[in-house]
Amino acid sequence: MRKKLISFLLIFALLLPCFAFAAGTDTIDYHIDGDKLSITVKGESYRPISILIEDGSRKYYIDQKETDASGKAVFNTRLEKGKEYNCIVNIDGIRKNETITVQEDDPDEPKPPEKPNVAYIYIKGYKGVILPETGVNIKKGDTVLSLTKRILGSEGIDYTIRSGYLAGIDNQNEFDKGPGSGWVFSINGGFPSVGAGSVNVRSGDYIEWLYTTNLGKDVGNIFTDPKKDVFDNAFALLDDKTAGEKEITKMIKDIANYIVDAVEKIKSKDDLKTVLKDFRDINTIFLKVLKRLETEDGFDNAAVNSLKMGEIAAKLLNHTDDEAVINQIFTTVKESTGITLALLNKMSNQSRVEKIVDDMLNSSIEFNKKLFARQPDSNIKPEQRFFVIIPQDDKDSVEISLPAILLSRGLEKGITKLDLSSEILNTGIPLDALNETQKKQGLKVTAKKADRSILSKIVQNQIPGGSIIIDITEGSKENFNKPIEAGIPFTGTYNSEEAVTVFLLDDNGNIQPVGGVYDPTGKKVRFFTAHFSKYFAKESTVDFMDIGNHWAKKEIGILAGKGIIKGKKEGLFEPDVNITRAEFTALITRLLGNSENDQYTIPFTDVTKNDWYYNPIAIAYNNGLVNGKSIKEFHPNGNITRQEMTKIISNILENKFYKQENLEDLKKFKDFAEIAPWAQEGAALCLREKIISGVSEGKFAPRDNATRAQAATILYRVYGSIIK
Repeated sequence: MRKKLISFLLIFALLLPCFAFAAGTDTIDYHIDGDKLSITVKGESYRPISILIEDGSRKYYIDQKETDASGKAVFNTRLEKGKEYNCIVNIDGIRKNETITVQEDDPDEPKPPEKPNVAYIYIKGYKGVILPETGVNIKKGDTVLSLTKRILGSEGIDYTIRSGYLAGIDNQNEFDKGPGSGWVFSINGGFPSVGAGSVNVRSGDYIEWLYTTNLGKDVGNIFTDPKKDVFDNAFALLDDKTAGEKEITKMIKDIANYIVDAVEKIKSKDDLKTVLKDFRDINTIFLKVLKRLETEDGFDNAAVNSLKMGEIAAKLLNHTDDEAVINQIFTTVKESTGITLALLNKMSNQSRVEKIVDDMLNSSIEFNKKLFARQPDSNIKPEQRFFVIIPQDDKDSVEISLPAILLSRGLEKGITKLDLSSEILNTGIPLDALNETQKKQGLKVTAKKADRSILSKIVQNQIPGGSIIIDITEGSKENFNKPIEAGIPFTGTYNSEEAVTVFLLDDNGNIQPVGGVYDPTGKKVRFFTAHFSKYFAKESTVDFMDIGNHWAKKEIGILAGKGIIKGKKEGLFEPDVNITRAEFTALITRLLGNSENDQYTIPFTDVTKNDWYYNPIAIAYNNGLVNGKSIKEFHPNGNITRQEMTKIISNILENKFYKQENLEDLKKFKDFAEIAPWAQEGAALCLREKIISGVSEGKFAPRDNATRAQAATILYRVYGSIIK
């Protein structure tokens, strides 16, 4: 078979035996021998020369040598047909770039009989040549490692495999010549940055195994940053519209091999920071992979490896106690989980989906355990939460889809809450808040920025600049079984961040406050809701005429602005009036975002369905937050005492996984003995969390009636503790 290699360099070679490289005496000659390209440099003796042949997305041949005593250096390689290459020759810092085009075979020329696919292998150790250049027939699926093992076995040459790489050949082993010594391989002159078991062999490949004493520098491995090749190749491949899934799958495997090795080699804080940056790049690569795949096998492979990336990232916790770094690791793991979930939603093989869901939930639980282990003194009980950052292609909308199998398996494994984050919507959904339709069909939530221009002018005037309207919908269009947390963006101006409040915008154009706690760092406002709708945020306070100089003015004004408390009369709050048991119960149900409903029943004979406080009491009682004064009586219009109030608040805190407290600090109060036994643990918990304190030096006053101002202050303090 006649091979044709046409280039600017070779045109000259056909006309002249050689051509001048530069103003000196160096010349370069190119020859074709079968399917080999031979480049001969002639000039002065013992001069360093390097050569690089690439095609823009891949390096095909890299080597460096010195000219010998006669001034000669020869480079040999093979190149694919039908492609154009850039050849860079560097002699003493003087570079020459030329284009090499390897043409396809002439279709009119008779083709010889097909020959078996053959690769060539050469092995040289520190004692000399172990295997001269030898042709080896390629078998289907052959890698450099499998082909090497086969030829070594057939030639009777001893070898040692350790963790998937060649540790010894012909009794010449790694570390024989020092800590940087061992075996490296090149293929067609290039030194791959992945293991020999990850490099597939093609017909005509030229493989060299060489023993190095200094991490490859002495045998021509001039590129010391394997990451650059792996990542550059990945991005180039994903930008290549002609690349197929097989190539993408191999690239994913190369990245996985690289990051496993990188994590194992972490020795310092700088190493850790570098690997964390690598994970950010990897997640970016997987997001691109998500858009390129089309087949079930492709999605399956990518989902498994994306999950693997998250599991490897979780191992980074072993290398740091720095809170900021731990948060970065946490973010990386959540992003990997989100990508895995997005890939999972494209799969149809239910048995594989179930397997990956199980693995994903198990990984989440193990990561939670590692986080809990770092917080042994926390006041919060360990809670199994499933954390995900949802990929968001469109900055103005997001779709969250959790398959039913994930929800059911999550319940079985003890997951208590779904913590789902995106740029436009955060939501924390307790699994026991899901209704039957959601459990059966899966959870599908969409959120998008609403167009304020379609609203009436009256409504527009109530929504200041910086307030983004978020329209949130859920597939079943039914209320949740109990309130969930949601968080929407807010970039507006404010005088007090505590006063930033979320407002519900209903279909009739009416707005009403629904509470909210603002996080200025993340620029999100979190709030409780039992259903999705349109929401926006703005600063909101209410100024009552009778709280001008009151000690609780701030707390009353902010909670009233959030719609949690109300005045007794038009413009009046009456802060120093005692608050009743029914009034306080109504406040806590409003604080927690409960919607009014009449599905609950209660045993109290002094509360009827015609009473305004029936639903709040029914909701609070059935959720374990309040009890009656007796089995049959609630005493709705009786004043609530400080110890009754702390007991209710402690019930709320315990529902939010706050740990109970011992009584030692509470015993410091002179009137500790007056606190009812059923109220002591609750009072201790509220004292520890600074929700409530004594009324004077050394006095807790458990049986004193609570005022409306005291209730407002306590609810103000507890609100920020339960939305997180």
